[in-house]
Amino acid sequence: MSDENKFAEIERLFNEKDYAGALSQLEVLMAGGQNPISEALGWAAWCHYRLGRFTEAMKNAVAAGEDQWALLCKLYLLADYRYELSGRVLCSNESGRIIDRLAVARAFVDFAGDQNYHFWRNYDPMLNTLQAIIGQEGVEVANLFRDAAQVYIGDPLGLENVAMALGLLEVAMSRYKIDCDGKGSHHLANLYRTKSGIFEKLGDIRVAEECAIQETAEWTKVLSLGGPDAVLVKLKRDEAWENFARLRRTSSVPA
Repeated sequence: MSDENKFAEIERLFNEKDYAGALSQLEVLMAGGQNPISEALGWAAWCHYRLGRFTEAMKNAVAAGEDQWALLCKLYLLADYRYELSGRVLCSNESGRIIDRLAVARAFVDFAGDQNYHFWRNYDPMLNTLQAIIGQEGVEVANLFRDAAQVYIGDPLGLENVAMALGLLEVAMSRYKIDCDGKGSHHLANLYRTKSGIFEKLGDIRVAEECAIQETAEWTKVLSLGGPDAVLVKLKRDEAWENFARLRRTSSVPA
């Protein structure tokens, strides 16, 4: 059996949740020493992870080096609270360097928004990492929640996705208000524009109008600070006001 066929058999066993069987096949593959060992180690890491053997999973993932399948397993391990509670040190390589939770969260947010990854629309790992940083301070935390909201907005806007998007936007907005020292109005203005668009799609024109007014107010605050981008900011404020006026006309049209 060729290596390619062997990996196909391993993938079949993995998909059937026969992780022990897949590990047995992988041991045979790696014993030969002439196969793509890094890929085999990546599969082994995932099998151990699914079996709850987190230490073995991390060992195999680290040994696999830059194998993408293994790197993904490492990120899952870093996001999985069970791995942390097992008392292990979260590390990215042999040096045992403690991973920056923000970096891990950023990786998950980026992965979740990338359609090329096989687990697209499986947002639980991303939400796990966001939950782990929700108490941290800093603009980057707000940026992560903002970008996570965009992941849901980029998906078809079912009611569950709308609720998640709006919830994440609210977290982002609260962090911008706290962490930007009164200078986060440009962030807030952009998020009010996003919220206005969501509520307009939902048919709630009144709330969409309120968001457009808030956006206009935030751009006005930015404009009051002056700066080299004043012309651009004024254009954005005017666009926000025009959006409000358009929504108002829409709500005034007789049914």
